[in-house]
Amino acid sequence: SAANIFTIQSEIATAIAEALQAVLSPEEHDRLKAVPTENLAALETYFHGKQRMANRTSATMAEAIDYFQQAIELDADFTLAYVGLADSLLLTANYNWSPTPIAELHDRAEAAINVALRLDDRLGEAYASLGLLRNIKFDYEDAEAAYKQALELNPNYAPTYKGYASLLMNTDRVEQAINLLENGVEADPLSVIMKVNMGQGLGLLGRFEEAGAQIARATEINPRFGLGYGALGELNWTAWGKLDEAVVLLRKAVALDPRESQFGLAPLGTVYLDLGHEQQAEFLIRRAVAVGPENSNPNYAMAFVLLYRGEAEDASKYVSAGVAINLTTWWARARAGTASGPGFAGRSICGSARPLRGDLSAVAARGRTDNRPYQFRNRDRSRIDACANRRDGACGDAVEQCQECHSTDSQARRRWIWNLRCPDLCAAG
Repeated sequence: SAANIFTIQSEIATAIAEALQAVLSPEEHDRLKAVPTENLAALETYFHGKQRMANRTSATMAEAIDYFQQAIELDADFTLAYVGLADSLLLTANYNWSPTPIAELHDRAEAAINVALRLDDRLGEAYASLGLLRNIKFDYEDAEAAYKQALELNPNYAPTYKGYASLLMNTDRVEQAINLLENGVEADPLSVIMKVNMGQGLGLLGRFEEAGAQIARATEINPRFGLGYGALGELNWTAWGKLDEAVVLLRKAVALDPRESQFGLAPLGTVYLDLGHEQQAEFLIRRAVAVGPENSNPNYAMAFVLLYRGEAEDASKYVSAGVAINLTTWWARARAGTASGPGFAGRSICGSARPLRGDLSAVAARGRTDNRPYQFRNRDRSRIDACANRRDGACGDAVEQCQECHSTDSQARRRWIWNLRCPDLCAAG
């Protein structure tokens, strides 16, 4: 029975603790003895849901939701099944993988979390889910409180470290996030999403080689992990300028999950735009917007396409939509400089409206000779320098803003969208 499985597990864990002469707290003893469900069918269904959720694709996440709901139907008191249901709903919302409105997914997740906490108000896993919900809603203070409570109740639950690290990255505490992710990797060494998040965090610190190694390891553990190929593709593009390799990796991400707009369709389309392939770029990005309309990345990508054509007014609508979806601190700063208002017309955004043209090999070769993030290579730096040398000083404010953007690039997100922070008023001058 399920009870026998957990009894054996508890006995093994207790024996190991005694052999290591570890001192367990009363809460840890209680956790070891706890039996989440005595229904073997519910337990098996729950494990199916966990496995599907770990794959992180639009299709497997939908399957995970179904499995967790089935587990709840088999045992209405199965607290961890409610946690799994909440997490799968929140991840579906976060990636915009379902036509169901995000607000509805959030409400369903919150209801599941509330049931789990009503059944067990000392369930650390449920507090981790509550932290995820609040983080996604940009309620960072309450999210952090929930994550701290989750760690206090269950310091061995790996998703808490991942979620808390995401919050720290959103609030510009990247080094602290890396420390948490290291703890998460210790708790779950085979978690591929943990390794991808670690790589993204290292990328934010400019430690690109380490970042690439972490993300590549994720794809080795799970060769069908599309988000890993997407993250590695973006790193090849934005950090190293290897557009040829970026295209291959991002195409693989899209092939593994055709509905993945954030780390697949949108960045692939924008790489094509950087190569001057406007039609292919627009096709992919419009598809990204269609499958992920409530995701910020496709909206920013569509803005880049329109800026490329000089249609700044239409582009501003997509920028505004993206900012409305993703209200992180640095996007709020971006809105002030680029999103709307009469001053937006006629601007390009850090060169995004004038992508480099050329074949893959030529652009990739040029990228390998410059260690700066790709968006701030030759095209932008040269325009800023030229503008700064103008005798009339008409572009002084823009130069100051762009130079500030360059000087703080180590703190900026290394993804393709982060160049929206830096308005270049001098592109036409």
